[in-house]
Amino acid sequence: MAIPTNILFISLLIIPMFVCIGIIYFIKSFSDKRRIYPFDVAKTARTPGYSLISQIIDSTWNVAFYIMFIFFSCVLPFAIAGFSFYADTQVASLSTTIFISICIFIYFGIKFLKEFLKLNQLKVGLEAEWAVGNKLNELQQLGYKVFHDVQADNFNIDHLVVGSNGVFAIETKGRRKPLVKSKGQNKPRNKQFNVVVKGTLLEFPTWKDTKSVEQAIRQGKWVSNWLTKSTGQEIQAAAVLIIPGWYIERKEKPIIPVLPHNNLANTFPKLLGSSLDSKTIDRICYQIAQRVQRGSNSL
Repeated sequence: MAIPTNILFISLLIIPMFVCIGIIYFIKSFSDKRRIYPFDVAKTARTPGYSLISQIIDSTWNVAFYIMFIFFSCVLPFAIAGFSFYADTQVASLSTTIFISICIFIYFGIKFLKEFLKLNQLKVGLEAEWAVGNKLNELQQLGYKVFHDVQADNFNIDHLVVGSNGVFAIETKGRRKPLVKSKGQNKPRNKQFNVVVKGTLLEFPTWKDTKSVEQAIRQGKWVSNWLTKSTGQEIQAAAVLIIPGWYIERKEKPIIPVLPHNNLANTFPKLLGSSLDSKTIDRICYQIAQRVQRGSNSL
């Protein structure tokens, strides 16, 4: 039985794509079975921004996938015209082909733009978590215990710091600074370095943020409830928001500490949390250590 021309054409377009995907999956699976890590990766602690790294990898694959379909939409009319010429039969009319191509281009073009913007924001967030994580690690010299990317219930807490003056749940926000042109050069104005804190409101030079402080407070409450249940002792975690690279200007007493990332080694010992003894700190750190394991041998 003869195969219809349109089905044959679609098969010639789609089958090579699935063959390539299958080859990549086979190579990866074969490599994973033949080689293992010389140490237990799943039980190693997460680094700052570990969850963001996983999201960046997924987002990068999505961007590549959308680019592939955008390219496909551009060559589709030419592919159909060429196939029709050599098969000496019309697969689809020119108007139909162009309409389908435009629809594919618009659909995946919008998805590409959204994913690309998301990828850029993820990269900013990752750089911010690395910057804050490096500064927080300096607290270990003062006897603090520092944990990164703590897994909670369907979300993660960027950093947890445990010391004799309390448990601190830290939310990190990476924000770019706008630039203005001055005498042919891009120079940041002093005002553009400032973020004004008014209660739960953060006033940046060109936008306002009312969610970050509230998010940090919610995460602090979650940590308090979780540690209280898991340790059998009343634990009150203090919420802290860190915005690296910005000068923090306080117009009124903040609801929670909102800090830049520099000089944290001098700032944290002055923060007021709940006083903890060494045994309580050990119990808390044991519980946190279970939630910072990678849990998998792959990203």
